[in-house]
Amino acid sequence: MAGSSEDKAMEQASEAKKRDAFNGHRAYSRIYTIQKKYDLATKEMRDAVREQPKAAKAHYFLGNALLNQQDWKASQQEYETALSLDAAYMPTYFRIGHLAARSESNYARGEEAVRKYLAYKPADDEPKIGSAWYWLGMIQEKQGKKAEAKQSYLMAQKLAPDLKEATEALKRVP
Repeated sequence: MAGSSEDKAMEQASEAKKRDAFNGHRAYSRIYTIQKKYDLATKEMRDAVREQPKAAKAHYFLGNALLNQQDWKASQQEYETALSLDAAYMPTYFRIGHLAARSESNYARGEEAVRKYLAYKPADDEPKIGSAWYWLGMIQEKQGKKAEAKQSYLMAQKLAPDLKEATEALKRVP
C-alpha cells in the first residue's frame, strides 16, 4: 500500500476521493483488494459505475473487481460494456483473455482479445506484454494446444523473467 500503513493508505484514498471521485473509488478498491475484502472493492467500483455510467474505465475496473470474486458472467458483461463505450481502451482486451483463461470459457473470444493486446504497446500503468503471453498460453493449454502454449509461455518468460507462473507452466507443458 504505497509503502505505508493501512491507515495512511485509507487517508490517502479519502483525499483522492475529494479531488477525483473515480480515482478515490479506485484507491479504495485497491486497498480492499489487497485486504482481500473483495465485496467492498466491488462496491467501490459499482459506485464508480453508478456515478459515471458512460466511463469505459469505470466498467473495466468493476470487471476487474468481479473477476477477483470469480463472478465470470458479470465480469465479462462489464468488459464488453467498457469496449462498447471505448473500443480503444486496450487493457480491456487483456482482461478478456485473462477472464477466458481463469473461467475456462469463451476461449475463442479470449484468444482474439489477447492477440489484439499483444499488437499494442502498453503504457507503464497497463498490463505487461509478458503477462499477456502467459494468459494466451493458458488459453492454449486449456484447449490442449500444448506446442502453442509452450511457445507462448516461453515468450512470457523471455519478456517477464520474474513471472513465476510462466516458469511453472513450462514445467507442465514440456
